[in-house]
Amino acid sequence: VDWLRFSRFRRALRLLRLARLVKHGSKFITVANTIRSEDLLVVLRVLWLLILLIAINHFIACGWYAIGTSGLYDVSWTSIAFVEEAHFGFRYTTSFHWSVTQFTPASMEVVPRNTLERAYNIICIFFGLLMFSSFVSNMTNSMTYLTKRNYEKKQQRDLLTSYMSNRGLSLELKNDIAMFLAAGSSSAKKKKRNRAMQESDIASLRMLPEILLERLHAEIHSQVLREHSFFSRLIAQEPAIVEKLCHHGMREVA
Repeated sequence: VDWLRFSRFRRALRLLRLARLVKHGSKFITVANTIRSEDLLVVLRVLWLLILLIAINHFIACGWYAIGTSGLYDVSWTSIAFVEEAHFGFRYTTSFHWSVTQFTPASMEVVPRNTLERAYNIICIFFGLLMFSSFVSNMTNSMTYLTKRNYEKKQQRDLLTSYMSNRGLSLELKNDIAMFLAAGSSSAKKKKRNRAMQESDIASLRMLPEILLERLHAEIHSQVLREHSFFSRLIAQEPAIVEKLCHHGMREVA
């Protein structure tokens, strides 16, 4: 009975850790949404994928070790892989190493020794196949996008350099043009980050039907109208009129 209570307590702690991971993950997404730098967002996305992969491998490793130490079979992978004096660090890293091998083509000396471990191994292989494919796909897309952006910037710089060289411009003028464009690009990026995002910045909103656009404009612009007592009463008494007003008579400006 004491062992069952302890086992339930351990499962509850693991669920609590998983809930904390989800909570911190939502905070990570909130912070990412406030960042306007596309290059930094790509790096953060890759970092988040790595953290998520490590967390998933941690829980799989814990399950693998729990099965090995459950005592349901006379022979288990832990009885073969570890001696009695093996410390916690070696046990955990061995379990984690085994978990990582289920997501990659790598292998190690730890193998299932009974039916339960074999079934758990098969499930992990199928799960790892899906996760590894998704992870590689996301990583490839992110790195391809980052490489494409850097290539386009380099291509524009090369074209500018080639144009100025072909026209025989002086070195002083070349430097002035390059410095101005670099400063202008930096200023434009800063201004774009500080500017509030508007409807015109999101191309997908143009695909919305008229009725959804009316509701969108009503919820956005009515927040401004509520500050005036007249429009505040009008919103409460005639919401349909206010929706038409917000949709046809108001728009966002920079």
